[in-house]
Amino acid sequence: SEAAALPFQEAAGFGSALSEATDFGEAPGGATDLGALSEATDGANPFAGLGAADAVDAALQRARRLMEPACYDVLGAEEVLAQAAACLEAGDALVSRARTDTSGPEPRKERRAIEEHAARLRSADVFEEVKERIAQFDAAVDSLCGDDFETLYESEHGKLEIRQSKEGTWFEYRLTVDIDAPLAECLSTGQEMDLVHEAQPLVSSADFVGDGAAFNMKCIYRIPVAFIRAELLLEIVRYRDRRFGFLVEVARSDFCQDGVPVPPKRWGVVRPWVYNTNLWIPRGGGAPGTTIVQVNRVDCTLSLPSWVLSFLFRNMSTRFIRDLRASAAKSAEPGSPWARRIEDDERSLY
Repeated sequence: SEAAALPFQEAAGFGSALSEATDFGEAPGGATDLGALSEATDGANPFAGLGAADAVDAALQRARRLMEPACYDVLGAEEVLAQAAACLEAGDALVSRARTDTSGPEPRKERRAIEEHAARLRSADVFEEVKERIAQFDAAVDSLCGDDFETLYESEHGKLEIRQSKEGTWFEYRLTVDIDAPLAECLSTGQEMDLVHEAQPLVSSADFVGDGAAFNMKCIYRIPVAFIRAELLLEIVRYRDRRFGFLVEVARSDFCQDGVPVPPKRWGVVRPWVYNTNLWIPRGGGAPGTTIVQVNRVDCTLSLPSWVLSFLFRNMSTRFIRDLRASAAKSAEPGSPWARRIEDDERSLY
C-alpha cells in the first residue's frame, strides 16, 4: 500500500501549481512553476502557437466543459487552465518570437495585451471554481500523506493509524485496507443510495440531495446511534486521475448550500461536522483488487487523553477493516443489485 501511494504523491504535486499561479509577471517564481506544470502534462501544450486571446478563449471553453456537472473533472480542468497560463508566461515566444529589442513601443503594447488576457483568465468564474477545488484537493493530499501518524493496529488486510493535536482537541485516524474487489464495486456501496443500508448496516437510509451527479454530489446518510439520530449531510467531490491511476474523494459537511435543496432538520436530529478523505488505488500490474487509504478528522468538544483514543481504536480497528472488505465483497457478488447498477452506469461513474 505504501508503494502504491508513491505515484499519487508525485501526481499530487501537480495540484498546487494553479493555486500559486495567480499573478502573471508579478511573482518571481511564477514562470518556473507554470513551466514545470506544463512539462508535467501529457506532452505538447494544445495552446502552443495560439495568440494570447485565442489561448484564453479556448482554455476557458474547454475548462467549462470539463466542470459541467455530468463531467466535473477538476484535475482535467486545472491542467487545461495551467497549460493556457504557461502559454501566457511564454508570451514572447507566442507573439514576438523574432524580436530581440524589448524596449520599443510594440513589445510593450504586446506585453500589456498578454497581461490583460492573463487577468481575464484569472477573473473567470471557472478559474475561481477550479482554484477553490484544487485548494481542497491539496488539503486532502496533506491529510493523506501525513508522516506523523502512530500505528495502532496492522494485519495482512489493513492498518489503522492515529494522530492527535497537542491540545487533544482534534484527532485524525488513517485506515489503509486492501479490498478484494474492483474499484467500481467499492464505490457502488456508498453511491447507490437506496442500497446503502444493505451494504453498511450502521446506516438506516440515505438519499441524494439534488441531482446526485457522480463527481460532485450532495447526499444525506441517516445513522441512529443509541438515543441519538444522526444525519450526515455531505458534499462529496471526486478527483480522478487516469495518468497515475487513482481516485480521491473529499466528503465534508461544511459546504456552500446556496441553491441546494437541503431538507429541514427534524426535531432531535444531530448533524455533526464531518471531514473525510478517501484515496482509492486499483492494484494494477495484473493483480485484482483495490487499496483504500481513508483519513477521518474528528473535532472534540473536550480534550481526550491519547490513551483513551488508543484503547478505543485498537478495539474498533478490526471492525473497520472487516466492514470495508465485507461491503465491497457483497457488491461484487454475481447478480447482486450493485452489479446491475454498475452495468447500467446511469451516472457514468463506474
